[in-house]
Formats: sequence, C-alpha cells, structure tokens
Amino acid sequence: MHEHHHEHSEEMLGFTFSYVVMESDELDSDGPIYGIHYSKPSGKKLFNHTYDYALGLHYMNNEHPHIALMAGVMFDLSETTQLGIMPTYSFLKHDHSSHDGDMPMNMNMDQNDWETELGIHIELMFKTSILNQELNPLINYCYSKDHTHYSIGLHFHL
Repeated sequence: MHEHHHEHSEEMLGFTFSYVVMESDELDSDGPIYGIHYSKPSGKKLFNHTYDYALGLHYMNNEHPHIALMAGVMFDLSETTQLGIMPTYSFLKHDHSSHDGDMPMNMNMDQNDWETELGIHIELMFKTSILNQELNPLINYCYSKDHTHYSIGLHFHL
C-alpha cells in the first residue's frame, strides 16, 4: 500500500502561474502573473505552527508591468494547507504620457517611469498530488497604499 506523506524537511523550488485582478485609484489591470518561489524549513514553531522561510519573485506583464520581490514565512496550518505572510517590495511601470499627444512639460521626463512601493503579500496554498507531481492551488492577496490585487493560480514544484 502506497501512502502519500509530505516530507517537510527539504528545500523547495517552485513555479507559479496565476491570473490576477489589480485595483488602484489610477488603474484596474487584470492579467497573468508568473512567479518563482523558494522555501526552506525553519525547524521552528511560531504560534504553535511549523513554518518555512520563503522568498518569491512575481512578474506581471500587461499594460502596466509589475515586478514584486518578497520574503517572509509560510506557516503549516495543516498537512495540506500553508499560509504565507510576506512583506513585498514592488516595481510598477506606469505610462505618464498625455493621452492627447502633447509633449510632457519636462523633456527629460521618462514617460514610462518605474515606481516602487512596499506592501504585504498573503497567500493560502493547498497541497495536492496528481500523478506523483505536487500541484498546489493557491489564492493570493497583496496590499499596498496604492494598489490591491487578488489572484488565483497553481504552484508546481520544479
């Protein structure tokens, strides 16, 4: 008899594909988001749950590209559910060009500036296995003072 047991003593490298809905005062922008994640068990408990140290990089390429770097923890809520809490440093590209074709007042101003902001990334990941491949559905929420986004996706172990 084969029994699936999640061995939680190894490092993990994974890829995430999600669909995101982004909301802000300036723009509403939906689209695919790609991510790469790394985690390593801490061997410790916090709030009575074991946790992993986690790093992530997300990239969203749509009308307003978005790159997010995050570091934090993934709590093991159960054998099959993890909760991630990660402060996030994001780079967002905004088009500041005029829509009526006028030239900007400052000729040295880059019309496609990259802006940065701090935020918080919260993720729920559900561990499943299909054909001996770990395939994990996830739900994400990210908040900063200017943007909020929600996403749903799949995480694959590499």
